[in-house]
Amino acid sequence: MASDDNTISVETPRGPVRGPQTLAAGLVMLALAGIALWALGGLSSGTARSMGPGMMPRGLAYMVAACGVLLLVFGIIRQSDPIERFSIRSPFFVLTGILAFALTIRVFGLAVAGPLCLIIGGLATPDARIKELVIFAAIMTGVCIALFRYALNLPMPILIIPNVIYI
Repeated sequence: MASDDNTISVETPRGPVRGPQTLAAGLVMLALAGIALWALGGLSSGTARSMGPGMMPRGLAYMVAACGVLLLVFGIIRQSDPIERFSIRSPFFVLTGILAFALTIRVFGLAVAGPLCLIIGGLATPDARIKELVIFAAIMTGVCIALFRYALNLPMPILIIPNVIYI
């Protein structure tokens, strides 16, 4: 509403939640931390002297949970934007890209799985240009091959053509 002196007044929301978008982000982060902690249940954290395989991921999950709690508090005490409508396009293409990578990395290797994942994931935005995605995917796949296979010396398959080639 505009008043006589041309200032705009913003109505404060009623109820305990002043920042619904911030509150929702906090709930999502708490859910992700909970899922991560559940998935890490079988891994040992070890000790400070002898770290176990679950120490770092568990520590990160606790940090994500702490950030989620902070967002929950800010969602109650600070005003923020309302929850906006969103398109299913972005989550669909990102998850499809991840799934495509998971299904093709052991069958065809990183030279096929990497670009496939990056191109499908890049389609998450309506502004995507196929030529740019292909160039980006080729460069990033080359960087990943150099990093994982040669710099880190990981036994990751680069290119597999069944019954023909295995690099």
